[in-house]
Amino acid sequence: MNTTPYSEGSKDAPILFLAEAPAKWEMIKGRPLVGESGTIFDKSLYHSGLIRSEVQIANVLRNPTNSIDPYLSKGSLTDRGRDAVDDLKQRLRDCRARVVVPMGNLALKACTDEFAISKWRGSPTPSTIEGIPWAIPTYHPASTMIGRGPYINRHVIISDIKKAKRISEAERFEYPRRHLHIFPTFQEVVQYLRSIDGYPKPVAFDIEIYNFQVSCISFAHKPDYSISIPFVGDKWTEEEECIIWQLIAAVLENPKNTLVAHNAMFDVSFLYLQNQIRTRATIHDTMIMQRILAPDFPAALQFITSIYTDEPYYKDDKQIWKTPEKDEEKFYRYNAKDSAVTIECFPPLFEDIMKDKDFRWTYENTMSLFEPCLYMMARGVKLDLENLSKLKESVREQIKERESDLRDIVGSDLNYNSPKQCIEYFYGHKGIKPYINRKTSRPTVDDKALARIVRKYNLPEARLVQELRGLSKLYGTYLDLDYDKDGRLRCTYDIRGTTSGRLSSKKTIFETGMNMQNLDPRFKGFVVCD
Repeated sequence: MNTTPYSEGSKDAPILFLAEAPAKWEMIKGRPLVGESGTIFDKSLYHSGLIRSEVQIANVLRNPTNSIDPYLSKGSLTDRGRDAVDDLKQRLRDCRARVVVPMGNLALKACTDEFAISKWRGSPTPSTIEGIPWAIPTYHPASTMIGRGPYINRHVIISDIKKAKRISEAERFEYPRRHLHIFPTFQEVVQYLRSIDGYPKPVAFDIEIYNFQVSCISFAHKPDYSISIPFVGDKWTEEEECIIWQLIAAVLENPKNTLVAHNAMFDVSFLYLQNQIRTRATIHDTMIMQRILAPDFPAALQFITSIYTDEPYYKDDKQIWKTPEKDEEKFYRYNAKDSAVTIECFPPLFEDIMKDKDFRWTYENTMSLFEPCLYMMARGVKLDLENLSKLKESVREQIKERESDLRDIVGSDLNYNSPKQCIEYFYGHKGIKPYINRKTSRPTVDDKALARIVRKYNLPEARLVQELRGLSKLYGTYLDLDYDKDGRLRCTYDIRGTTSGRLSSKKTIFETGMNMQNLDPRFKGFVVCD
């Protein structure tokens, strides 16, 4: 293969790196992937155990382009895109690579049937280029340049290249073989649950929710076997379902057992609040481990699956959560697969946690918050609902009065929560010099800007907009809430919910309550001590 702005390297090289289009600098140099993005690419190869002379490089397009929109629209190739891909495949007809690494969305679409590089990167995917069996998508190096995208994605690119190298060197690559046992019989469920109660090694579990009930629960004691136990429809008799739940409770409540989950707080709290199962087994959480080991990277199961396993991307299957009855088999396979990949990801994550004393100390102290937070979530706080209702009515009347005052001054309705309308009124109609947001470099009418307008111009409508926004937030966030039927306020805690590692809170899994860490001072007076 001769070196051109859109191709370089030997046809016999085991890995083909496929970019999207040559840049102007590459046209000048007559080589693909040079300049700043080429430097990033070369360094990524080096850290992956490769050098440029050992690989092939190609671009989907022969000439520079400012946008891929003429070639790829809404996830599908346009006519121009199909012509470009046909030309690419003709150029690659003698290529003998074993793995292609598409870098970017156009490259991904050109050599697979998939779209969205953010989903498919790191996922072994069948290649549509004749003679090349596998594709390992990754980000384009240029997307990590300063000012264009996350710098840390360079580490993700290296991880993906290492996977491509490993697969290219394998005598034969296959997807992980997993026996996902769905639609088990009653006897199979009973036998399995009894076998993992007292199992000497960690067991992964995962629940799926439908209509605020457990629709299925899966367990996996090893990566190649997982069972999903369904509860949608009339799968079991009342007696059988009772026995199954008693056996599930025995597994979760046995302090001698060790369980693993991804975002364990969700599963454990739901089973406690809705099914009255108090998990006393030792709990490990792969999401918490990921947040401690690599706080700048995603902690979703999708991401750690792409790093620690060869499981292809499957998270689009979660779209059937709202209507599992339309494809029960797919729904239960999704549930079973979550447990299987969780138990596969657990050992390397746990090893990295345990071999560093600081990571281990942080993890152990984070997990020590599990029980106290679960107690606070279950207990909640009592509210003075009678006086809270009076304040709610009072605030509603204040909002009506202030809205009437604002309408009289402005001469028409002004949506005080609409930045666009407020910008048009204060900077357009009133002719005030716009205040600019430093981050967006655009005009803003946020609280700081309104405060300055009030101080400098003493406009009563600006003061009213400020007041109305405050009252509106008080009413919508703190007063017009769905409280639990027992008159208590609850939330869901995430014991490592931020990149900084602090606790965070939000609405409950039943869509009641709110963030309990940022209560309005006026609201705190209605929280009653037990």
